[in-house]
Amino acid sequence: HAGGLHDQVEMRHLHVEAYEDSKICLRLYHALEKDIGLLPGLVRVAILAQVESAVREGIFTGRWKPAEIVAIEKDLAALNVVADCEFTLQGERTFSNDEIERLRAGALVGLFQTFSFAGIFRDYSREKIVMALFPHGWLRQNEVAINRFCDAWASRLDTKNSRFLATPTTAQINRDLGCDGMIGQFAYLPANLLLPALDKAQNKFVCCAAQTEQAKTACALERHRIARETYPEKLDDLVPEFLPKVPSDPVDGKPLRYEKHPAGGYVLWSPDLEHKIAALAGTNPPPVGDWETEVWVWRVPAR
Repeated sequence: HAGGLHDQVEMRHLHVEAYEDSKICLRLYHALEKDIGLLPGLVRVAILAQVESAVREGIFTGRWKPAEIVAIEKDLAALNVVADCEFTLQGERTFSNDEIERLRAGALVGLFQTFSFAGIFRDYSREKIVMALFPHGWLRQNEVAINRFCDAWASRLDTKNSRFLATPTTAQINRDLGCDGMIGQFAYLPANLLLPALDKAQNKFVCCAAQTEQAKTACALERHRIARETYPEKLDDLVPEFLPKVPSDPVDGKPLRYEKHPAGGYVLWSPDLEHKIAALAGTNPPPVGDWETEVWVWRVPAR
């Protein structure tokens, strides 16, 4: 009896801890939601991943009370990851444009100082000499390339409906000077350093949006299980009592994929980025693979 009582206390402690973790994480997210730039945006994505993990833990173990599930679902429904992605993208675009303009101004001053009489007696670092010799036109070409990339990504963000539109994810970079060989890579050095990081960041936002939608849907599925003592056969059965409409995938716009297991439990998933084109033509089985693939899948085992 003492052992069973200890287990109940421990379960209650973990339940409260997980619920408080989710609320603390959401408060941290909202405290940082106006911070501009790529790094704060990635921090917010990481925070939402912790919220999703806490919600998943509570649902897997059946520890959430109905009132808590409703509160969590309401908090998740208030999030707009796509709008956060646009805010992060435009903030980083502003930073990069400002930095390139400062580099252009600094390059002109550095070029004058390097080749002036006074410059002969000054100690210049290698970085200052390189930037002094970096042509202004190349810096302008980098600025154009970065802004075209941002325009291409912004064109696929539907903030009103919280969706990522299935359009090409990158713009054709203007390479008037040519980027083949060492000179070309050097000419587009700022763009080549920034654009891969931006592309990876956008993919993280897409995944975060899918996970947030899955967590919200999982809350509705759990409320259905508590009320009906079973999970629904399909997501349509959640409407209108548990959800106002069938949840859709944030990229292809089709309903989230859902399968109820005959023995209990279910699998809820969104096709990962490599499966998006196939998903546009129809549903496909839940992806199974490495960790990067599995983050798109929400598996709830039978109790």
